[in-house]
Amino acid sequence: MQRQDKKNCIFPKGIKFCSHSIAIFASRLAIENSLNFETEISSQCDNLIATIKTRKQQLLTFARKEKDYKLRILREQVMACTAKLQQTTGLIQFCIEALKDNDNMSYLQIGSSLINRVSNVEMTWHKDMNTSPWVSPEFDLTLDCQPVLMAIEQLNFSQMKLTKNVI
Repeated sequence: MQRQDKKNCIFPKGIKFCSHSIAIFASRLAIENSLNFETEISSQCDNLIATIKTRKQQLLTFARKEKDYKLRILREQVMACTAKLQQTTGLIQFCIEALKDNDNMSYLQIGSSLINRVSNVEMTWHKDMNTSPWVSPEFDLTLDCQPVLMAIEQLNFSQMKLTKNVI
């Protein structure tokens, strides 16, 4: 059965009910699509944050390894300097004991060898005792965040879906 509206248009019976149902369905679909879209955006942003956190841990691990390396090298340098200082201190103590000796004849026998040994230590002291650090205590690295910050600022939507023609 058909009915006529005020402008003499013929509509099937119940068309008003159908258009109202379609409007409700369309609004529910729009809300559902919106929620799905928001969930997708949130998920993608969470993935970006997780990637940044992973990279942060990798960079911190590298920095800690670099620190440990520098500390190890500096400790080795301190140990080498300490060993050289102990060796020189031992020679000085031996020379002092030789000077304290009351036997002049024994002093004359070892005096020239002590002079040669002290001269040799003096010549090699500056070569063996490098007072400048073997490695720089500074970190000669900087983290270049600018390209990533610019990419985040330019993060935007792109139209990837083809629109369907509704008949």
